[in-house]
Amino acid sequence: MPDFNALPLILAGPIVRRVEPTLVSVWIALSAARTVELALWVGEIVVPTASDFFGSAGAAHRRSTASIRIGEKLHFALATIDLTASPLIPGQNYAYNLVFTGPNNKDLSTEKYLEDKGPAIEPTRLALGYLAGRLPTFALPPAEIENLRIVHGSCRKAHGHGADGLVALDKVIERTRAEPLQRPHQLFLTGDQVYADDVPMMLLPQLTVAGNALLGAPETLPLTTSSGTQNVQVTTANFPTTWRQELVRQQARMSSGEASSHVLSFGEFCALYLFYWSNVLWDDFASKDTLFPECPDDRCRDANTIVSGLPAHLRDLYPPPPPGSSRNDRKDRIDDRNKLREDYKKQLEEVKTFKKALPYVQRVLANVPTYMIFDDHEVTDDWYLTQDWRDRVLTSPLGVTVVRNGLLSFALFQAWGNHPKRFETGDHAQLLTQAQALFPTAGGPVTLVANQIDTLFGLGGIDPKIDWHFTVPTGPTTTAVLDTRTRRSYVGRYNPPGLISAASLDAQLPASLAPSPGAELLFVVSAAPVLGLALIEEVAQPLGARGYADFFMSVIWNQTPKITGYMEFDMEAWSLDAPQLEALFARLNQFKKVVILSGDVHYSYSAEMDYWKRGQPTPTRFVQVTSSALKNEWSAVAKRSLETVTVQELLHKAFYPVARLGWDSPIDLVGRVNVPGGAIPRSKRALLRRTPVVLPAEGWVTGSSIDEPSDWAWRTSLMKDNRPDNESGEARPEDAQATRIQPDLIPADSEAGYVAVLGRGEKQLEAKIARSVVFASNFGLVRFTGTNVDRGLQHALIYDHPQDKKDDDPQEYTVYSLTLVSTSDSQPTIS
Repeated sequence: MPDFNALPLILAGPIVRRVEPTLVSVWIALSAARTVELALWVGEIVVPTASDFFGSAGAAHRRSTASIRIGEKLHFALATIDLTASPLIPGQNYAYNLVFTGPNNKDLSTEKYLEDKGPAIEPTRLALGYLAGRLPTFALPPAEIENLRIVHGSCRKAHGHGADGLVALDKVIERTRAEPLQRPHQLFLTGDQVYADDVPMMLLPQLTVAGNALLGAPETLPLTTSSGTQNVQVTTANFPTTWRQELVRQQARMSSGEASSHVLSFGEFCALYLFYWSNVLWDDFASKDTLFPECPDDRCRDANTIVSGLPAHLRDLYPPPPPGSSRNDRKDRIDDRNKLREDYKKQLEEVKTFKKALPYVQRVLANVPTYMIFDDHEVTDDWYLTQDWRDRVLTSPLGVTVVRNGLLSFALFQAWGNHPKRFETGDHAQLLTQAQALFPTAGGPVTLVANQIDTLFGLGGIDPKIDWHFTVPTGPTTTAVLDTRTRRSYVGRYNPPGLISAASLDAQLPASLAPSPGAELLFVVSAAPVLGLALIEEVAQPLGARGYADFFMSVIWNQTPKITGYMEFDMEAWSLDAPQLEALFARLNQFKKVVILSGDVHYSYSAEMDYWKRGQPTPTRFVQVTSSALKNEWSAVAKRSLETVTVQELLHKAFYPVARLGWDSPIDLVGRVNVPGGAIPRSKRALLRRTPVVLPAEGWVTGSSIDEPSDWAWRTSLMKDNRPDNESGEARPEDAQATRIQPDLIPADSEAGYVAVLGRGEKQLEAKIARSVVFASNFGLVRFTGTNVDRGLQHALIYDHPQDKKDDDPQEYTVYSLTLVSTSDSQPTIS
């Protein structure tokens, strides 16, 4: 491990956070207390001699702030300049430096952050300004929307499949950094920036050791025993890697099925972020034999022998089977754990790739204003999934502690920089104060402080006092980033949740966000797509949850009826709670033109929706752009099958276009529905008595009608990359094109025709470039075309070629062209 008594000053960062004409903020994590000065210059700045102290002389703007202490060797600073009196210019490049005042004055130059380090083929650090001696830069969003460049992505797992999409983004910034109207202006990370529940097995021991060293004081976790709550000190011996699944399931009462290396302590959560954003603390990986000493030569010892060697607080999680029982849960659980040994090599290779990418990731975050919102993995898989989940976890001492640790680390590493002024007063300022008192030199967590933080987070059954949603100016318009985790609504204990309650919807999307003249539209960030992929959300997930998990696995296999499908199949899409989805649509309708940015689902696509409201002269246009995953794509076998032409066409055409009709009032529509033959299908008859009533426009007997006009209606369509496979200017990249059949097929020569068609099909399989739904690691780029009269939007998915990386990668291998103009199509009716 690194020498924690001689750590470098900078542990992670700098990360450019909130930037607007009247405010600039930059976040950094330090190993010691310092006063941090942020200095700004207009344009690119060259330091005379890289590695010499440059400071802030000649800066156009500067301001100092004191770092805050979280642990003995963990300090944070969010250096912020208020520019109200002298605003910055939109569409302009600005350079910045950070100066650290303490025992010795240092800055980014003296800390070697303006020069490359290590071999060129595998650098351990890259010059933050892209050229040696250049300060890092950023550009404000321009005043004209046609010049705006927004990038977004989600789901970046250390041992996830695929290349790191942030490396692709680094290349794009490098290509465009000198052009303030061409470079990315804002980066939205839409969830799962870290995977707290699913840590690589060989990395977790480093996180445990680093977390303890950074806090500098013993940290304990509360475990429930037959004699009461026992506080157990966090060490690699007490909480070993690969042995945490049952601890999370039985003690924390959480639902993650990939929790064998779940981070639990606050120190581990903090170390996780540092390891995801920087390579400073990384060390040699734990070997397979170290993690599985009981399995020499792949022969594991008897389950009873293995359990007997565990600490007492873990041993109780693996009780022996009752006398005479034919089931042996102890052996089954140990067998499940031992299967991880088979994944060691695969995980290790992915983690090594992840580590190599960190210098590029660090450079990206230092050169584009970045905004972040959680999804589930920042805390644990599917947290706050149902009312039952909340009740179980929030009445468990370990469950509450893990949720607190996840949310507090999110606040310090992510939320604080989204809205710096919010954390200057009130409950949010109190949260920063309490965070500094949680782990004093004597150890912790301090119970009184932890309880006060729990109250702020709403972990005691009351509404949270901390807001995670926020808005930020995006050039001429606004982006509203939604919290779809902590302000949910629940109907029943196991039903899918409404992702935002009615009361919170008013707070997160107030009418005041309506675009002003010249703004044209509103950006909305939702971690989960609002316009989801119908084949998955409306068929695969419900069928899997009810048919597979609830019935087959519980009733047939385990012979114990249980409601488990809501956990197994992530039953928390917007579409699974129709009333709340329709409430969201009604609210978005007030904003007329809405672009929704999402991630979460580990595939990428774009969709359009037209929304009609009774009495409204023209429909509203919503556009959904989804980019996922940055690094967590599907397995190679699944990915190859999903990218075939047949499956792509199925994903594109199945259920699309989707259309719905809605009525607000709780009126009984049964007598107003006219169906030839008089028999209303049972599935639709049940919908007629719900409030609100939402009916599909498709699937009715020909000639059916409804006498009562709908209060609203909508139609959504999945988009496709329609660029041709030819040499024209709008063609897809050459490496994405399938071979054209030339000359034209000749009926008289059928054999040649078959060969040509088969050749084209083989080329399509080799290219593996999807036109509808993309499963490669990627990030999304949003840009605009036309004017406010014929405004269009392009959503480009940028990634390396899936088959073999090309010299000019990353490229825009999939591009969707969408329109923000209201449709002239007629409103849906039942048919």
